[in-house]
Amino acid sequence: MMRVTLDLRCNECGHNQFHMPVQRMEGHGIYCASCNAFLCDTHNLEKAFQAINRAAPARQTPAALSA
Repeated sequence: MMRVTLDLRCNECGHNQFHMPVQRMEGHGIYCASCNAFLCDTHNLEKAFQAINRAAPARQTPAALSA
């Protein structure tokens, strides 16, 4: 498991650091690093991040800004 800080809060304790699986044998669950409460499945988190990226305006590169 890898400990990461996310812009999310644990529903149980309010902590913002979570354990995420790195290897397949570690499963697919993301758990609070403080109280070990289940946050979500990695697949659901990936889908949420993809939706956020689609909704965000496209970033312009420096070359596009100077054109």
